[in-house]
Amino acid sequence: MNKYILTFVILLLDHIHQNIFSSKNKFINYNPHKINDNFLRILPDFTRKINMSILNNYALLTGISVYVLLVDDVLQRAFIISRTIRIIAIYLVQFPNPNDKAYIERLRVHDLIVSGHTINWNLIYIYIYNNFNYKISSSCLIILALYYIYIIKHKHHYSIDVFFGLYVSYTSYLICK
Repeated sequence: MNKYILTFVILLLDHIHQNIFSSKNKFINYNPHKINDNFLRILPDFTRKINMSILNNYALLTGISVYVLLVDDVLQRAFIISRTIRIIAIYLVQFPNPNDKAYIERLRVHDLIVSGHTINWNLIYIYIYNNFNYKISSSCLIILALYYIYIIKHKHHYSIDVFFGLYVSYTSYLICK
C-alpha cells in the first residue's frame, strides 16, 4: 500500500474517532467512572448459545502451555517477554473490573490491560500453526476467535485487554524468532 494512502487512511480514522467516538459526542453516554468498551457494544450476542468456559480453565491452559513451552524454545522466550510486559502493565495501570457482578460479590480482579489467557492461547495457536496442517490450524483459529469474543461479551476482559494480549504475544514471538 502506498505510504500516502496509508497516511490518508490513518488521518481519516483519527478524524472519525475525534468526531464520532469521542466522549464529546452527544450520542455516547459518558461516565468518567466507568470505562466504555465500544467494541463490546458492536459484538454479536451469539455467545449465550455457546459455552467456551472450558478455555478459561487454568489447569487446561497451564497444562497445554507447559507442554508447548517445553517443546519450543522460541515460544518459551516469547512467553517470558509477554508475561514480563503484562506484569509491568498490571503495576502501571489498574482498570475497574468490566463485570459489575464482581463488585457485588467483592471479587478482586487486578490483571486487566493485557489478557494472560490471550497471551497463552495465542502462543499455543502459533505452535499449532507452525506444526500442524491447515485444517487443524484454521479450526483452532475459529475456536480462538469465538473464545476471545466470549471473554469480551461475558466481561472477563475489556476488548483492549484481548487486543493487547494478541499484540504483545505475537510481537514477542516475532522478536524471538
